[in-house]
Amino acid sequence: MKNNDMLTILTVYVDDILMFSEDTKMVDLFHNHLSKHFNVKYDGIAKNCLGIEFNQTNSTITMSQSNYIKELLERYNMLECNTVSTPMALGIKLCASTTPDDKLTYRELIGSLNYLAVCTRPDIAYSISKLS
Repeated sequence: MKNNDMLTILTVYVDDILMFSEDTKMVDLFHNHLSKHFNVKYDGIAKNCLGIEFNQTNSTITMSQSNYIKELLERYNMLECNTVSTPMALGIKLCASTTPDDKLTYRELIGSLNYLAVCTRPDIAYSISKLS
């Protein structure tokens, strides 16, 4: 939505609404209008929503999921793993005989990694598609 050449982006997921705007008056106007019809909790500048952390400066908004990644590493006992420069080494061939014993846990991990790829880490999407 544009108002006087000021960009405003509104995102909605179930009952979570994030609004990004260059115009603080637009944010206030929207909040006041919504409050007339619904019980609204306004938390100010977004810091975290749906496992995504936001860091805002005057010129940028940065999104990351570092806490979500740490939680995944804990959940799957991988806190001591080493980092790599690419999501998947070249030349790896995967086959059905290398599937894990605990298929449910594997599917949960793939789903969690896919969430990362969709939200903030598109660089791992190809690797996840091969692992799934």
